[in-house]
Amino acid sequence: MLKKRFASLFDLRKKKKGVISLILVVLLIGIMGLCISCSKTAEAGDETKNRVDENHKTGAESDGNTGAEGKRTIVYENKVLGFSLELPDEWEDRYVVEEWENSIGFFSKKVYQQYNGMGLLFTIVRDVGELITEQDMQQAPQMQQILLQGNGYTYYIRWPSDVQSPMEEELSDDYMAMSRQVSKVAKSISLLGDEKPKASNEGFKVVGSSFFTVEIPDNWDIKQEALSEPRWYIYDETGKGDVGAIALVPYDFDGKSEGKYKDSYGEVPVLLYDDETLRGATIFFDVKRVDKDIIDKIKNSFKFVSGPFNVVDLQTQGEQYLARGGKKVFGKIEDFEMEKGEPVAVKINVMEFIPDGTGDNNPNGFRIEVLNKIETYPLDIGTQIVPLVPPNNSNYGFYEMPLLDSSFLKKYDNCKHFYYDFIIGSDGKVKIVFGRYVP
Repeated sequence: MLKKRFASLFDLRKKKKGVISLILVVLLIGIMGLCISCSKTAEAGDETKNRVDENHKTGAESDGNTGAEGKRTIVYENKVLGFSLELPDEWEDRYVVEEWENSIGFFSKKVYQQYNGMGLLFTIVRDVGELITEQDMQQAPQMQQILLQGNGYTYYIRWPSDVQSPMEEELSDDYMAMSRQVSKVAKSISLLGDEKPKASNEGFKVVGSSFFTVEIPDNWDIKQEALSEPRWYIYDETGKGDVGAIALVPYDFDGKSEGKYKDSYGEVPVLLYDDETLRGATIFFDVKRVDKDIIDKIKNSFKFVSGPFNVVDLQTQGEQYLARGGKKVFGKIEDFEMEKGEPVAVKINVMEFIPDGTGDNNPNGFRIEVLNKIETYPLDIGTQIVPLVPPNNSNYGFYEMPLLDSSFLKKYDNCKHFYYDFIIGSDGKVKIVFGRYVP
């Protein structure tokens, strides 16, 4: 067709044959250039569409995306863990992904390949439960931060705890250039799909914190109203309101905890202990509003999770010292013996805390007897103290357990005004000091 039209042009304009020939040549060259350009664009599109990291198996990388700033990005998807990320377009063929049970790690490819697995940029971790807090994150030995909570999970980023780039300038520069973009990558995280943790009981859902997971009815909820307390309240969202609570308690070494714990519900709680982690929990129920069948399902579904070390764990350590021949002394701090500006021994104004017995009629349910006796005990290396925290000074902070040193004395200059339980080890040294609330 093109040839016939070109021939007609030659017949009508024989006198301009040379000029027309030149025009035809230019047109043909232009058409060929367009075809070549289209071919290259199609090949580039196919290459982008088919990108899959060589170490990534269960996730998927989709076509390039345009980010908020109008720049091209690589969309990384992990269907197993249920999230997606947007990676900078310049990361193309520069990273490696490793997958573990509930997390993935992104590595600088150059460093990873040359130095046998080094080059970790960041890790994304998915844990069951949406009751995990930023306060929990701050207790980890590595720097961690919550990125997203949804579908019954918490997603957080964990940065490397050690040096991951070599001294070689080229590799180090490549690693650092990618590392500077990690925060932006982390902010791009999104949920993928709607798959939730699977409950074993029909009509129940899985909820969890840094310390436990448990199944509750679909129309129930659990909330930790005060982050300073190791207690989570259970609510029936159908209108019954508060129907129970879960609280962490010290591990029971002597088997005498039955009947020890009571709550505002007036019922003896369900007691659960984990012999491996040496952790304990109580679950209180309002038995007037909760069926026994539901209580049994909740109890049987409860599982301990290895969350960060907290005040309740320190109380468990105190019980261990007592079980190994130590003793507990109650009283007030009279004074300290100091060496080089640091406390090395504590002088205790020893008292006796006497709960009410049969026939007693004390309005507070106890009395304190001052024994007029001062006892001095050396402080062990690393002695921790658990103060009562403001504003009411009636309970502990969940992670407030500083060393009993000059920094503590400076911060808590009124510490001599409070009552304490001093845990003394079998070697005669103070191991732990717990504030005692006395109304």
